[in-house]
Amino acid sequence: MNHRITRQLVYSSLYLLSVYTVATIAVQDIYGVTPNARIYRRAMAGVFVRKVVGYNNDTKEKAVSYQLFTQGELIYFMINKHSGEISTMTAIDKPVGHQFALNIRAAFKGNTFRDRQLLVDVVENNKEAPQFSKSLYYFLVFQFEKPGKTIGYLNATDESKEDYNRQITYEIQEQKYPILSLDKHSGRLRLNDTLRLDLKDINITVKVSDNGLPSKTAYALVKIKIVGLPELETFCTITKGKTSQICWQNPVHKLNYTYNIEIRNEKYHHRNTVSGGTEHCYNTPLRDSANDSYFYRVQSKFFSEISPYSQWRRAVHMRPDCDKFDQCLIRSPCAHGGTCVSKANNFTCHCTRGWRGETCENEDTCAHKVCLNNGTCKMTSHNEFKCKCPDGYVGEFCEFSNPCTSIPCQNGAACRIRSNATFQCDCSPGYSGEVCDSLDPCGLKPCKNGKCIAVTEKDFKCQCKSGYTGPLCDVFNFCSLHNPCHNNGTCIPTQKNSYKCKCPTKYRGRNCSYLDPCIAINCQNGGTCHISNITGKHCLCKPGFIGGECQRRDLCYLLKPCKNGGTCIMNDNDTYKCLCVNGSIGGQCQLWDPCISATCPSNKSTGCVRLSDIAYRCKCKAGYTGDLCDLDASGCQFSPCKNNGSCHLAFDTPAGYKCRCAGVYSGIHCDEWDPCMINSCYNGGTCLKLNGGSYTCSCPKGYVGKMCEIELACHKDICLNGGQCLVIYKQHVCVCLENFTGLYCQEEITCQNATCYNGGFCKNNGVCQCLPDFTGEHCETVNPCHSNPCLNGGTCRGTTDGGFNCTCMLSFEGNLCQKKLSVCVRLKPCNNRSVCTPTPSGGFICNCKPQFSGENCTEEVTCPEELQTDKSGKYNWPETTFNNTVDLPCSNDPADSQMTASRQCYFNTTLGKVVWLDMNTTLCLEIGREKASETLQGLQAIAEDPSALTADQVANLTEDLENIFTYSLEDVEMAATMTDVISNMLEVNATVLTSSNKRNKTSDRLRHLLEDYTAKAIVPKASIINISSSNINMMVRNISVLHGNLDSNQTYDYDPYFDQGTQAMPDNNMLKFRIPLSVLQPTDNVTKITNERVQLIAYNNAKFFMVENQAQLDYLDKQKVIYVKIKDRQLKNLTTPVSYMMSNVEPGKNNTCVFWNTLNSTWSTEGLTTKYIDPNITLCESTHLTSFSVLLNTSPGELSEIHQKILSYISYIGCIISIVGILLTIITYGLFGCLHGDHSGKILLNLCTSMLLLNSVFLVTSQVDSMKTEESAEALCFNLTILSHLFLLTTLAWMCVEAFNMYQLLVTVFSIYHSHFMLKRMFVAWGFPALIVAITLAVDLKNYKTPPEYCFLSHGNRTAFYAALLAPACIILSINSLVFAMVTKVIMKPKFKNKNQCNSPVTMVQVRGCFTVMVLLGVTWLFGPLAVNEIKLVFNYLFCILNSLQGFFIFVFRCLLNPEAKMAWIQLIKMGTLKKKKGPRKSVDSSSNGMYGGPLANRWSQKTMTIDIRESANLKRSVRSSNGSVIKNNPAKKYGSGDWEDKNGDAYQ
Repeated sequence: MNHRITRQLVYSSLYLLSVYTVATIAVQDIYGVTPNARIYRRAMAGVFVRKVVGYNNDTKEKAVSYQLFTQGELIYFMINKHSGEISTMTAIDKPVGHQFALNIRAAFKGNTFRDRQLLVDVVENNKEAPQFSKSLYYFLVFQFEKPGKTIGYLNATDESKEDYNRQITYEIQEQKYPILSLDKHSGRLRLNDTLRLDLKDINITVKVSDNGLPSKTAYALVKIKIVGLPELETFCTITKGKTSQICWQNPVHKLNYTYNIEIRNEKYHHRNTVSGGTEHCYNTPLRDSANDSYFYRVQSKFFSEISPYSQWRRAVHMRPDCDKFDQCLIRSPCAHGGTCVSKANNFTCHCTRGWRGETCENEDTCAHKVCLNNGTCKMTSHNEFKCKCPDGYVGEFCEFSNPCTSIPCQNGAACRIRSNATFQCDCSPGYSGEVCDSLDPCGLKPCKNGKCIAVTEKDFKCQCKSGYTGPLCDVFNFCSLHNPCHNNGTCIPTQKNSYKCKCPTKYRGRNCSYLDPCIAINCQNGGTCHISNITGKHCLCKPGFIGGECQRRDLCYLLKPCKNGGTCIMNDNDTYKCLCVNGSIGGQCQLWDPCISATCPSNKSTGCVRLSDIAYRCKCKAGYTGDLCDLDASGCQFSPCKNNGSCHLAFDTPAGYKCRCAGVYSGIHCDEWDPCMINSCYNGGTCLKLNGGSYTCSCPKGYVGKMCEIELACHKDICLNGGQCLVIYKQHVCVCLENFTGLYCQEEITCQNATCYNGGFCKNNGVCQCLPDFTGEHCETVNPCHSNPCLNGGTCRGTTDGGFNCTCMLSFEGNLCQKKLSVCVRLKPCNNRSVCTPTPSGGFICNCKPQFSGENCTEEVTCPEELQTDKSGKYNWPETTFNNTVDLPCSNDPADSQMTASRQCYFNTTLGKVVWLDMNTTLCLEIGREKASETLQGLQAIAEDPSALTADQVANLTEDLENIFTYSLEDVEMAATMTDVISNMLEVNATVLTSSNKRNKTSDRLRHLLEDYTAKAIVPKASIINISSSNINMMVRNISVLHGNLDSNQTYDYDPYFDQGTQAMPDNNMLKFRIPLSVLQPTDNVTKITNERVQLIAYNNAKFFMVENQAQLDYLDKQKVIYVKIKDRQLKNLTTPVSYMMSNVEPGKNNTCVFWNTLNSTWSTEGLTTKYIDPNITLCESTHLTSFSVLLNTSPGELSEIHQKILSYISYIGCIISIVGILLTIITYGLFGCLHGDHSGKILLNLCTSMLLLNSVFLVTSQVDSMKTEESAEALCFNLTILSHLFLLTTLAWMCVEAFNMYQLLVTVFSIYHSHFMLKRMFVAWGFPALIVAITLAVDLKNYKTPPEYCFLSHGNRTAFYAALLAPACIILSINSLVFAMVTKVIMKPKFKNKNQCNSPVTMVQVRGCFTVMVLLGVTWLFGPLAVNEIKLVFNYLFCILNSLQGFFIFVFRCLLNPEAKMAWIQLIKMGTLKKKKGPRKSVDSSSNGMYGGPLANRWSQKTMTIDIRESANLKRSVRSSNGSVIKNNPAKKYGSGDWEDKNGDAYQ
């Protein structure tokens, strides 16, 4: 320490010897707050004290170094020579109040220095931390609030005793949008900028720090909710006595507001909630006296919207804003019960009777009825009035009777009242006398231009002046005085006392005084000469001609070529041009811009977009959608439906949405509790809600009871024809008039006065029953409906004029119901304003709006479920209907955080579909690059031992990788680490991966992570990313291609390699992908340079591509996969295919080229061709891009295209031959009773009918692809699919019936009688298949909607396919196979052979019998499932040949080889008769063969058994009858060769 002090003294001496002349240099405290620094007692070494900065006041130059040179204090403090920061060097052991004096020297450039002393006080250690008054502050702010608005105040205190430790400052920790400011001393929170529209709330953290040492801090959370209603600012307070009135105005004019009021002063605190309109007043009683002052604030609410509370205001009588209010509301000025009516800043009082004045303060004299005889009193001044008398009265008070009431004056004279209540008559012209009763004919001065002379009391005559004529001298003859027409013009008098001149040729003018200048002009084409003062003489042309002499044709008039209001102008060369207006264009203005007349609402759209000459679309504002922006897309945004009601968009309603109420709630917004929803009134009663949640029933006439359940007798007019209803023993009885009877007097007793014409007769009720040709009350009118003119089931009704009207069925219209209505008009099946189009097959197609889908456009289109990640983590967005916003908790936020990420499902009018918008995670905390890197390192450590991972650990690893995935897009090293982790997971046991994928879809999600990386990773232009691991190689490349000048032979080869440890070595197995560069050409022919991103991923095994096939698990480790895609381009149906070469899964075995079908997670061969196979390598070509592989074919012998074509021809030809054979069999068995008389023949007929229908449907199905339109093909395919399913099941069912019949006859050897034998079997064999098809249809029509090339029951619904088809088929074929085995045993070893026959060989007859049974029971159908492995080809041919010819085989064995059928045809041909019974006739040669031939002869009947009589003549005939008795030889008589008949007439062979 002494050495250091000595060195310091030496330095000080050197500084004193230096040049020291710059006087303007100073050392200043960087804070500039207090002159002294502080340090607390017992502070340890390294505690920061103060930072100093030295600078030159003139040059603003900063010091380059600092130094402490105070001797005594150096052991406690030190200074950083570069930054000027002073800190403790040892612990401070001085007491409180001690003061250190530190001398600081700052050095500047040029060896100049400046010293400054800094005092450091030792103070008490800060022990108390500041505390906020609450940990969470909640404020409200209006969405459109102006900047500068004070949002609220934060309050914190420090309980320290020392002043310097109690000083606090506020600070906002962090905010994403710098729109808030916080005063660091007062804690006032203000709005600095306008709020963004997408913000719903703001969350910030505020720190408060004290000025103590050491400084202590506290934190509080501030939540600011953005609301849709502004703060109330206009108030008026009026104090009257001990009551005070608060009035306020709401700036948003709506009805039904709710207001929260808060009032306080030193003595009390008052809160209340009231409802009111835009302007409202609230009366608040004061507790003590009117002198008590108080403060108040008010908040408004409208449904779910609220406003911020207003600022606290002090109540002041009649604030200046009071003149803005309804004066009637705040003043109540009208006295004596007057009614106040508000005006602008004023009011008017409507006074009650007896009062008047501005405020009804004056008494009304007229109220005392001063006017007599019902006169009307009116105040004229303060105390003066005037009476308005009724007719018949006069005087000041209406006290005199009116003498003119009796109308004394005659001939229209006016009666006047004198002051003495007498009258005077003012006579009309032509009359005189006291009452104007004397006539004067000239009194009316009838002569207009002459003298009137009275002839009698009533008649007169006029003596006219010169130039006038007429009875009244009112006609002036101008021409009689003088001739005004010059140049020999003729004067012609006209009406209205005028004239006109008819001028001679060459003269014109009113008086023919001017020479006609038109003589010198020749107007052609009917034009006339016209002269004006402005243009002089010119030709006035007829329409269609123009020119100075009308010599040119006016094409504008004749052709009218200009459309849409365009103006046509003729050119000098006899052509025209059109001047277009209103946005129309074209040579004839025939085209126009639809946006000119577009009806885009300005309040919902921002303009119009022209799509074509006739189409446009409106650019919609937020909250609207649709082509015309007429669809309100914000209806459900504020959750208007209450009480668990669900909100659904409904564009056909004014609000744009509908509420589906739950439980007992009703109303537009489900806010009304309706007890009538669970209680109903009977007999038409009306349920009425009462207060308190109860109800009552308003019953109609005739019903009483709480629920109108009691009916009163005789309350209805049940008695007809004037009958009277009486109540007798609580039952109604009708007392009828004389001519009626019946329970209700409905029957007339006699036909009184009823005359029926044209053969009609009167019925007992007095109505004429007419013949069919007549109608009318008395059958007097010919019936126009007799000929049934109405078609298609229409009902004819005659009219009063002798005509008729047709009432049509629902499907028809027209005068005669001759026109069939389309299904669109009849059913109106398409909803939500979709367009219905009928189809030729009688169906319909709904052209849905883009927002809806489904057969009837009833399903709302939704945004699909989607996984998205960003720097805040992973979000699984659920399936959502359009225009709805989904909120999910922030992925990386604490569990108790209320922050959410949001995303909207939006209808994009440009794309015409529903899409997800980008997710908004601005309120969520980011994971951070460092934390993401740490997490990834941890995942890498966990995945180092793949064999130890469980299914749950695989799911957890996948979850964590998804959360940090976004960071790998910007960091290749993180991407490589992520690839290593996923690569290690490919070495996890296949069973574990399968289990994890079934539960959590981990394999699919890991694949998508890699694919998303190749699509979204940041790749510089013309650069490449290549990441390799032990099981994954991933490459992303931007390829620049010269479009239009490509050599089709140029290719891009991808040779992936896998990192095997020490270095990246190529994989020994072959794996290569080749893309022709011509594939990258765009669809247009423009030559330009573009950049294409090629995404390539190679997998060293296929564990991420597992299907539900146990056989595949054995070779997953050997199967490789390549994923190839070009970003943002869908490449399919390529003319130049891509190719890939891949090592075989198993060398030397058959391998197949496949791709991964992501829709159903299976391998598929569609679009792929296997070009070359050798023992080790397979070469494949594809017309599309996806994930490719080579799959080991576990079923060798895949059919080639030539074999498939041959099998198709065999099937078609076989079906045709079978149809012919089945038809012949049906004809044979249908004609002859000997064949169809027993049960066996009837079963065969039904089987053949079903097989005929099945084969016919199969042949028609093969021609569906040839239909002209896809629509008709789909409709036909739908019907054929149903029929093929039905007839396949019925065919199998009849085979099963045949099997049971054989079993009963040939195995059990019993003849059991069954009632309704065939009816029961037809019910089962036809009914059960129909029931299965009906159920399948009812479950889902889509089960039968398949592509036209595959018209069969869909595999899409596996439950329907297995339950409705495969299960019944397997059950029936299993039963038939079992019966076939037992019957075959009987045929090969008959029960009734004698001892000499035990060792006899099997004959061809027996083999033929077995084959016949196999055909009849459909056992050949089992060859299909047996077509596997090496024998696939053989069994495929056997299956097609035997089953397609099944009907032909039945014809051969049951007709051609059946002797009974032969005999029947021979009898028909030779004798012309139908054979009805079995057995030979005398004239017909018999054969010993049965209907099957050999040992099956005639054993097909239910009541017979077959015995091979040809094998042994000594066969003992001992058989068991139906009742169990033994039938021997002697009771039977000989019927024919080999035929016997017992007593009952039953035949046996």
